[in-house]
Amino acid sequence: MKKLSLLAIFLVVSCSSIPKTTIPNHNIQLTCEVGSRYFFINLQDVPKKSFLDLVSDNAWYVMSRTTMPDFNQKPSITPTWGAADENVKRFLGKPYSVTDDMLYFSTYSHTWEVNRINMQTILFERMNKNNVVVGTCEYGFQTEQFK
Repeated sequence: MKKLSLLAIFLVVSCSSIPKTTIPNHNIQLTCEVGSRYFFINLQDVPKKSFLDLVSDNAWYVMSRTTMPDFNQKPSITPTWGAADENVKRFLGKPYSVTDDMLYFSTYSHTWEVNRINMQTILFERMNKNNVVVGTCEYGFQTEQFK
């Protein structure tokens, strides 16, 4: 009985969804294709923002469909929806974690999980967790498709 209890505790602890280790001093750029949209995501480990659960000054994303993204603009705090949201740099929100095998972060409308082994991503809508979208990511800002 004692061995069975220890086995049960081990399984619960090892199957936990909490990230095991966060990679310090990371700087990761991603291009993610989700449906007809491209997301250019910059992940940096400079966690100093606390206003509205934003991650940092250097953790941002730009969504684009048909135009070359402008990476030089300052990130915006206010959310917009629809066509006005295209090609606007926005801050990433919390939860935020970078581990050896997964990336976790949030945009205004979705919580993202990116598998670093196969670069597949799953997005959970923040207002309705049952609404799920999938996509594919690549390392680096892939901007050739806009030239």
